[in-house]
Amino acid sequence: MRNLFLLAALCLLTVVLRAQTPTRFTLQGRAVDTLNNALPSSTVMLLSPKDSSMVNFGRTDDKGAFTFKNLKAGSYILKVTFVGYIPYNALIKNGDDAVLDLGGLKLKPITKELMEVVVRTAKAPLTIKGDTLEYNAASFKVPPGSTVEDLLRKLPGVQIDQDGNIRAQGQAVSKVTVDGKQFFGSDPKLATKNLQADAITKVQVFSDKTEQAKLTGVDDGKKEKTVNLQLKDEYKKGGFGKVTAGGGPASNNVSARYDVRGNYNKFDSKRQLSAVLLGNNTNQGGLSWNDYQDFRGVTRSTGTTTRISASAAITGIFPSATIMKA
Repeated sequence: MRNLFLLAALCLLTVVLRAQTPTRFTLQGRAVDTLNNALPSSTVMLLSPKDSSMVNFGRTDDKGAFTFKNLKAGSYILKVTFVGYIPYNALIKNGDDAVLDLGGLKLKPITKELMEVVVRTAKAPLTIKGDTLEYNAASFKVPPGSTVEDLLRKLPGVQIDQDGNIRAQGQAVSKVTVDGKQFFGSDPKLATKNLQADAITKVQVFSDKTEQAKLTGVDDGKKEKTVNLQLKDEYKKGGFGKVTAGGGPASNNVSARYDVRGNYNKFDSKRQLSAVLLGNNTNQGGLSWNDYQDFRGVTRSTGTTTRISASAAITGIFPSATIMKA
């Protein structure tokens, strides 16, 4: 009986201690230089020690202060960057404190002797340039053969629903460009579902003027959330693409099913070439009607870049090929 009482008391004590240990905490600190002067608008990032994936990010205020609230208890890599200074890196471990104040975090100015160190450490997963969020694609790991859509799912602040629609910073993305040029078709999913993730070096998210405002030169005050995909240099010199196929045998009075998809892309400073092949008997279209119209020859004379496109499908969209000037 006495042993049973002690066991019950021990279990109760364990529950009480666990309840008193915070499962969430607040992290705060200040970015300063070696003279304790504030470094406002510094980029602050929290990374997972396991795979360096982004957990949260923000910018310091006018006093160089930052705060991350409602963080899960555990360990994080803290990274602070400021132009002209060596990035600050530290492993943060939260104990039993509900608020962890790091105080002043000193960043050292870059000198000629330290330039080699900066080159090795300055590649941050994310940087903030004015109103543009720029993601370093190499910092977000995806399996070989992944599409840009798979890459975007890894980026903090970017959400993609089951239909492939994109939201960034809480707003719907209405346009996806490649190296600043609109990808074929008005549907952003045409780029995200067909371009390879390993062809991308940077992903930039910003608010751009509407096409109407660009054409007329009159700012209508409206903005379009835009994602720009910056290609790696080696993908600007040659072509790249992929082919995927799948199928299943007939069963239960259902005929055999197949799905074949392929694409080929080639980009340079003057031309964009993209060929998309879709074939299936599963009633999957793959291209919207607007995309099909673009492929057939909807043109705009706002520049001198030649775009060559080709598409083919076996799901009700007829093959077409056209040369378009954008």
